[in-house]
Amino acid sequence: MSTANRFVIAANGAGAGQSVWLDVVQAIGPTFQATGSLRRDLEQLMADTRPGFFRVPGGNYLEGAVIANRFAWKNTIGPVEQRPGHQNDAWGYWSTDQFGLLNYLQMAEQAGAEPMLGVFAGYTLNGSVTPQGEMQQYVQEALDEIEYVTGGTNTTWGARRAAVTSVIAAGSSAADKLDASFVLRPGLAGAACYSLEARNFPGQYLRHQAFRVKLAANDGSALFAADATFCAADGNGGPGVSLRSYNFPTRFLRHYNSEVWIAANGGTAAYDSATNWAADTTWRIGTPWFRSDVSVAGGFHSLRATTPGFTDRYVRHQSSLGVLSQISASSPVLDREDATFDVVPGLADNTCYSFESRNFPGRYLRHNDYRVKLAASDGSAVFNADATFCAKAGVRFQSYNFPDMYLRHYNSDLWIASNGGARPSDNPANYVADTTWVVTAPLG
Repeated sequence: MSTANRFVIAANGAGAGQSVWLDVVQAIGPTFQATGSLRRDLEQLMADTRPGFFRVPGGNYLEGAVIANRFAWKNTIGPVEQRPGHQNDAWGYWSTDQFGLLNYLQMAEQAGAEPMLGVFAGYTLNGSVTPQGEMQQYVQEALDEIEYVTGGTNTTWGARRAAVTSVIAAGSSAADKLDASFVLRPGLAGAACYSLEARNFPGQYLRHQAFRVKLAANDGSALFAADATFCAADGNGGPGVSLRSYNFPTRFLRHYNSEVWIAANGGTAAYDSATNWAADTTWRIGTPWFRSDVSVAGGFHSLRATTPGFTDRYVRHQSSLGVLSQISASSPVLDREDATFDVVPGLADNTCYSFESRNFPGRYLRHNDYRVKLAASDGSAVFNADATFCAKAGVRFQSYNFPDMYLRHYNSDLWIASNGGARPSDNPANYVADTTWVVTAPLG
């Protein structure tokens, strides 16, 4: 990241020299968590207040000065480039609605607050009141909103979370990568097959309903279990795997027009088209796009050891080396600041994490010859990878570029270490405890 960087949009050939209008522009910096697109600094300040509840959205913004400018929640969901926006005449500016209903709910959740849903009641700031006989459309609007927030994907508005296919790449947002990552479980209806549980919605699985594949919470029924179970077969289109529906064995998981269905090879429905059926029903299962198994809140934190006898000791930097030290709230300010790091999206992968020094901004914990050190970022791919750690169950921090190694304290020094290896720091004794951490409030 540098102020010397330049962003250029160029056009050649026909139309060169003419005006180019950009309809949707987003510049999103480090976010508080993987989902929500919430500015890390602002959401951290909100979380620090420990709010009990959060109104979604605020009253004046909800009402508008006239009905046409109220918060029409249905216009604030779905692809941001398709949201019309509205004039926020309560406060005098145009709202793009790129920050919509779902973002408000995530803002409340990530701050630890209970969202309190506000619905339009037919009253506006200019004093107009909708007659009772004309209120039905707004009552239905409120009911639909409640269904969107709380309903399963077997409901009309809850189904807006239905499965689709999207282009996901290394540069995609962490939220998109998270949506595209699933935990492969033994089949709910048969252990010889598989069920796909959402990484970011534990307990919710891909299941088919009316042949459309959706994400839904497991209700424990035999029907749900069968609908959410798929059996692996050789790829219909060549190398890869095809996933056969457990209870409709002539149908396979298929993408069609960017939607996901269970489809037969030929039929009356459009998604049963024989064209490209074999290729569309063939998949490759690989490393998940979202590399972390657990989420760690962004912002300033300290890392405390969990090894018995060392639970009063924290990760800190000292003389540019990572060490484990006994530190408390009464320790000198320098010691406490040395043991405080800004948890930011991973420099090499935004689904993992990097640890930036509080008192030396721009310097990160990175491994070098397996030893963990504090060093200034040189912007290289090697540095970024060395300074990136993926959070695994525990919480344990896996080295991004040495995935069999985890952040470990050994003899009060910090290393990346494997469980049994040639180096002393790979000693298997206490390995799991030494590589497990508690993410605490910042010491400094």
